[in-house]
Amino acid sequence: DYIMKHKIFSFFLFFSFNSFAVILQTINIDPDMLAADKRRGITYLNDIQRKNYLLRIDKNGKFFYANRSPNEVEVYGKFVMDGKGDIYFASYQELGTCKLKKGFLLNHASFLAGGPVAMAGILTFKEGKIKEVINNSGHYRPPKEFFNQFLKELSEKGVKYKFTVKSFVDEMEKIDKMFEDRKTGKCNIL
Repeated sequence: DYIMKHKIFSFFLFFSFNSFAVILQTINIDPDMLAADKRRGITYLNDIQRKNYLLRIDKNGKFFYANRSPNEVEVYGKFVMDGKGDIYFASYQELGTCKLKKGFLLNHASFLAGGPVAMAGILTFKEGKIKEVINNSGHYRPPKEFFNQFLKELSEKGVKYKFTVKSFVDEMEKIDKMFEDRKTGKCNIL
């Protein structure tokens, strides 16, 4: 079974201002996907690059880029959450799916340079608020408990509004229809 063989669950302890706090459960990348990324030349972000994809949440539960202007998030793309609860996000255009940035191809593993994540999937935003979450990552294949952990973390950070939650299997056709032809780089981004 894939999960039993390749998923290594780990807990992190974090020392913060004289107190210990348990950080989120994380999952490692599928080793075969890591090797495939290296062969394909996928970009793994360093600490400086990663900051450009960091999201924050305001008191109304709206997401914004911490280090960009304009900073409001209104798009469809991939995300990961690290063991500290930080969320990194890139639209499909930024991910290189449309080949808008030749030689700079991103995927779920790119955000944390192949490191462990607390969740990975797809988010849709409108006016800075989540409209839809899809539990999907071929690199990490997060089980249900990681998805539940992500939803709990959102709630604790002030996301109190309703949004759609879908599984990857249900959404595969929708994702495939978004792109006219991945080889030519033509896109139908929402």
